[in-house]
Amino acid sequence: MNLALAPALLAALARAGDPGAGATPVPEALSSSTAAPADSPVPAALSQGTADIVASRPASPVPAALSQGTADAAASRPASPGPAALDLALRTGAARPAAGPRSPALTPPLAARGPDALPAEPGTPHTLYINFDGAVLRRGCGNDSRHDCSTLADMFDGYIGPFVGTEARRVAIIESVRKDLREIGVRTTWRRPPDDPGYTMVLYGDIGAQDFAGIAPYIDCGNLWANDTCFAGAFQGSNTGATIILQEAAHTWGLEHVNSPFDNLHPFVEAPTPYFQDQCNKIVANTDLVETAGVCNLVHEMFCETGYQNSFQELLYLFGPAQPDIVAPTLKLTSPVDGSFHVLPVELSLYGNVVDDLEPQFYAVDIQQDGQTIFSDEAIRVDLRLKNPPPGTYDLLVTVRDEGGNAGSDRVRFTILPEGSEDPDSTTGDGDDTGDTGDTGDAGGLSEQQGCDLGIPAGGPAWLVVLALGRRRRRSLAARDTALATPPAPR
Repeated sequence: MNLALAPALLAALARAGDPGAGATPVPEALSSSTAAPADSPVPAALSQGTADIVASRPASPVPAALSQGTADAAASRPASPGPAALDLALRTGAARPAAGPRSPALTPPLAARGPDALPAEPGTPHTLYINFDGAVLRRGCGNDSRHDCSTLADMFDGYIGPFVGTEARRVAIIESVRKDLREIGVRTTWRRPPDDPGYTMVLYGDIGAQDFAGIAPYIDCGNLWANDTCFAGAFQGSNTGATIILQEAAHTWGLEHVNSPFDNLHPFVEAPTPYFQDQCNKIVANTDLVETAGVCNLVHEMFCETGYQNSFQELLYLFGPAQPDIVAPTLKLTSPVDGSFHVLPVELSLYGNVVDDLEPQFYAVDIQQDGQTIFSDEAIRVDLRLKNPPPGTYDLLVTVRDEGGNAGSDRVRFTILPEGSEDPDSTTGDGDDTGDTGDTGDAGGLSEQQGCDLGIPAGGPAWLVVLALGRRRRRSLAARDTALATPPAPR
C-alpha cells in the first residue's frame, strides 16, 4: 500500500455521533447505566444450605452504586478493621454500591459435602467461570459445572435466566472479582473453560423469587470436587455482585462464614469493600452470627486456632499464588470483508472479535499499514469507524496484546473507489457501498457517547475513533476513605 495514503486514511477515521464534540469521559461508574435497572432489594441471606429455607424479615433495597470517589484506586488490603476502610475503584471506573439497612434472618448452616479433609493437591491453580448467559439445569448428576448439573435445580424450577445488564456492567463485575483474587491462583473468565482440569461455575442471573442473594450447595472441605455449581442473583452493582459471587464460590472451596464485616465471608454486606482478609476471624453459623467451631478445621487450623478462619491464607494454600497469563488471544476481523470494494461516499466499520481464555481483558489495540503504526488504544475488542477514506487499496494489520503481553493479529485488505464508480461487489449482491458494514457499536452495550476519542498531535489532522467498550483507565495509587457507619445489608 502507498504510505502517502496513511494521513488521508487516518483523517477519515471519525467518531460516531457529533464529529465536533469533545472527548467523552469514561462514565461515572460502569456499574450503573441509564439503560439498566437499579439493584433489586438485597435478600435476607446471601448463602444457605440445602435445608428448608426459613422465614425471614424483609430486606431493605441496596442502591445501585456508591457515589464514585477517586477514580481507579489501587487495590490494597487494610491491615486491620477500623473506623474507615480503603475503597478501591475499578479500572473501568465502577464503584461499590452503598449498603442498605441490615435486616438479619436465620439461615441454616451449609452442610459439609464430605468429611473434613485436606486438598488432594494443595497449590493447584483453579478457574472461576462466571456464567452470565443462564442455563437449563440438569438433575441427577450432582453439582457438575461442566454439564450444568445442580442438586438445587428444583429450587430454581430447573432454569436460571440470563443477566440482563449491559456488557459494560458484566466487565465491571469481572474486574471486581479479579481485584479480590489478584494474589490468588484463581483465574476468572466469562467464557466457559475446557472440561479439564475443571472449574467452579457461578450462575449469575435471574434466580427467581428467592429470599437469598446467592447460594452454594454445600461447603466442600479442601475443595475436593473441582467442578461445583453455585448461584448468585443478578445484582447490577459490580461490587455487590462480586461479593456474592466470591462468597458462594468460596463455600465450594471449603470456606465458612465469619464474623468480620471486612471479610467476603461475612453473612452481611457491612463494609463497602469486603475482601479476603489475611487474619483469623471467628467462624459463625448464620446471619445471627452464632459462633461455631467450624466444619473444615483441617485446613482452618493450619493458620488459626479451632473455630477461626483466615480466608486469604486458605485460598493461597488451596490454589497457590497468582499465575501469569501465557495464552495469546486470537483476533478475527469480520468487517470490512477482506478483498471488498467500496464506493465513496462510504462509512466503514473496522470490527474484530477477540477470543481468549481469560475474557474479558483490556487489550492494547495497534493498527499498522506497511509497518507504520497509525492507531493505538485499549479496548476489549476492535471496533473503529472509518469515514470516507480517500480512493486507494488498503492493507491493515491489526494486533491485540493482552495484559500478560501475549499478542494476536489479523489483517484486512479493501479498496476504496472514487465517487460515481461502479462497485464490483454490487454484481455479487454484496451491496457494501451503503456505508456501515457490520458496525456493532450498539450491540456492545454502550452508547456512542460512552466511547473514547483520540486526538493527534498539534499540526496534524484530527483523527477520531470510537471503541465499543472504550479505553480503560489505568490504576492509580490514590485511595479513597469510605465511612463504615453506613448500615449494612444482608446478603
